[in-house]
Amino acid sequence: MTGGILPPQNAAFGQCHLGQYGFMGRRRFAHRLYPWITGRWGQTERYDVMPVFSFGVVAFDDLNEISGDPVTNATTGTTGVFSVDAGATPITFQVDDDDSDFDDGFIDPPNNSTGGNNQLLDQPVSINGQTFAAGSQVELEFAITTTTGETFFYVRINGTNVGLTGDTLPQPGTTYTIDSSADGQDTPYDGLACFTAGTMIETADGPRPVESLLPGDRVRTMDNGMQKLRWIGQQALSAFQLRAAPHLAPIRINAGALGNREALEVSPQHRILMTGWRAELYFGAPEVLVPAKALVNGKTIVALPPDRPARYVHLLFDRHEIVFSHGLATESFHPGEMGLRDVDQKREVEVLFPDLGPMNEGYGRTAYPVVKTREARGIFGWFSH
Repeated sequence: MTGGILPPQNAAFGQCHLGQYGFMGRRRFAHRLYPWITGRWGQTERYDVMPVFSFGVVAFDDLNEISGDPVTNATTGTTGVFSVDAGATPITFQVDDDDSDFDDGFIDPPNNSTGGNNQLLDQPVSINGQTFAAGSQVELEFAITTTTGETFFYVRINGTNVGLTGDTLPQPGTTYTIDSSADGQDTPYDGLACFTAGTMIETADGPRPVESLLPGDRVRTMDNGMQKLRWIGQQALSAFQLRAAPHLAPIRINAGALGNREALEVSPQHRILMTGWRAELYFGAPEVLVPAKALVNGKTIVALPPDRPARYVHLLFDRHEIVFSHGLATESFHPGEMGLRDVDQKREVEVLFPDLGPMNEGYGRTAYPVVKTREARGIFGWFSH
C-alpha cells in the first residue's frame, strides 16, 4: 500500500478506534494488525494503538491499619485488618495498555518482567503525597481476599505500592480483615456483562422488568422458544464505585437505535446480536455478538456519565441464549465467558451446574460467534443510527 492516512493533529493520546478515514492513535511502534498504515504522504509512519483504561484506587492515605501490615510495600502478599476513612475518595488512574487485562508485572505480556511491562500511566497521578509522571509503570502487585468475600488488588507504581482497587472498591467507613493473598494475579479492566434494573424482558407472561424475574420463570429465547430461567444474580454499584471505575457505567441505547422499541441500558460488556452483510463480510458469519461499548456513537448510543448508581442483573439458562429486551436481541449470561467475581454468586452457580469445571469451560459455547470490541468498533459503530 502506498501513500497513507494522516491522523488528525488533535487526536487524543491513547484513543483506540477507527476514525472516518483510518486509525487514530499514539505513534509508538509498528501496529501489530495493520503494519501498512502510514502517517504522512510519501513517508511511512507506523502506529501502535494503545487503549486507555480508567479505574479507581483507594489510596493508602485513606486506610488505617488496625493489625498486621495491610498498608505495605510487599510484593507477594500480606495479612491484617484495616479500615477505610469515612471521607475516602477514590483517585482515578488512566493506564495505557496493549491488552485488556491489568496484570502483575512479571506476567504482563510480551515482556513478562516487572521492569518491562506495557502498563503505563497515561496522565500524571498524585497519591499519598507523591506525584508519578505519565509513562510510569503500573502493576497489579498482588490480590487479597477478605473474610467477607471481597477481592482487592494492590496497585504499584514504579516499585511503590500506593493503594487498593478491585471490581468493587473498599467502602468508606468499613473495616476489612484479610483472609488470604495471592501473587501473580490479573483481572480484566472491564468485567460485568448484564442488564440494568428496569430493562423489560419478554417472557411467557409478556414483558417484565428484569429484576422481577425468578428462577423457573419462562423467558422467550430466539433459538429455543420459552426456556426456564435457572438463576438470576444482581450486583449493585454505587455512584462512588462508578466514579472510581467509569468504564463500568451503563451504555444507553436510545429507542430505535438498533430496532429496539424503547430505550434500554446495559453494561458495557453486554453483547448485542448484530446481523447483516457487514457481519458476513468482515467476520464470516451472518450473525455475531458485539459488546455494547463497541456500538457507542455519541448520539443514539452513549456511555452514561458515572453520576448515579447502577444495578446490573445476570440471567442464566441451561445454555447460552439470545433473549429479547425491549425487542432487541441480546445475550444471557455466560459464566465461562465472563465469570463471576462475587464469591456467593459463584458458589450458587457451581451448585446448579456441577460440571462447569474450574474455569466454567463445561457450560458450552456462546450462542453465536463473539466479536471483540476493537474488531467491531470501526465496523458497526459507524452505522448504528
